[in-house]
Amino acid sequence: MKKEFLCFADFEFTCGGFIDNTRSEILSVGLVICSPEYEIVEKFYSTARPCKFPRMTRQCRELTGLTQPEINASRDSNEVFAEVAELLKKYGVSSLYVWGNFDRPGLAGDMNQHRRTGKDLSSIKKIYNCVTDIQDATIRQMGLPQAVSISELSAVFGYEPQSGSFHNALSDAEALYTIHRAAFTSDLSKNEKFLQLKQERLEKIAAVKAAAEAKRRDEALALPLTEKEQAYYNELTSAGREAELSRFIAVRAKFVRALSKAPECEDFVLAEFSQPKRIKVFRAEKFGGAAKYASTRFAAFRRSEFADMILRECRR
Repeated sequence: MKKEFLCFADFEFTCGGFIDNTRSEILSVGLVICSPEYEIVEKFYSTARPCKFPRMTRQCRELTGLTQPEINASRDSNEVFAEVAELLKKYGVSSLYVWGNFDRPGLAGDMNQHRRTGKDLSSIKKIYNCVTDIQDATIRQMGLPQAVSISELSAVFGYEPQSGSFHNALSDAEALYTIHRAAFTSDLSKNEKFLQLKQERLEKIAAVKAAAEAKRRDEALALPLTEKEQAYYNELTSAGREAELSRFIAVRAKFVRALSKAPECEDFVLAEFSQPKRIKVFRAEKFGGAAKYASTRFAAFRRSEFADMILRECRR
């Protein structure tokens, strides 16, 4: 079976001020098309003139490096994407690979603005339907513990944008091509810069986790342990049952938080939810409606009973 050409893409959108995903419009698009062996066969770059709000905000100008005169002289994005669609057809490309989950909402915003102004959006829609986010799959292929920005990740593979900066659509598309090629064709275990980046990410995650656990522990122990809780705590500690100890701290933090926020309240409810699986402590008068309907289990308790409820929950 013949492998199809690959297309790496990036888009820059209007931003700043009142502009959100529903109002975003295309400012530029960059493509890198290559063979299955990563031989580049064509590059494409074009700016586009927003149809609804063509004047860029200062934030947008500073981020993208684009100027108002070059945007004013540009074609409508639907016309630009008609040319992009022809390129995809020429090389038999069915997917435009992008990094992250912003591009589809941004393109949807551009379609919204064309719809509102009564302009043709058929070519934008074609491109929208081709966009495929490859960030998670590429991160997994590399064995990284979390997502990394295009600029930081491509730098470890020696990529420097010819434009002088990122947030240029063609530069970012070239960077994405560089990352994907490295992920699927090189031995990352021999790349010292990549290994250093990976270790830095692991250390950062560990530090954030440790800080969160310390904060949760301080919160959980803001109220003194009862005699029964202390005995349970000592039991877990002496036996080295770290997972159960962490669970006890997390559950108690939820109870202490709820009790501290309502110092005059005597009646509470412990509720369990399945999507995502979690427990939550409510003041009795606040528990009802959608929360009660969505809970898979709930139990009422008095303030004086909170320690027994914690132990019961932890021993489930």
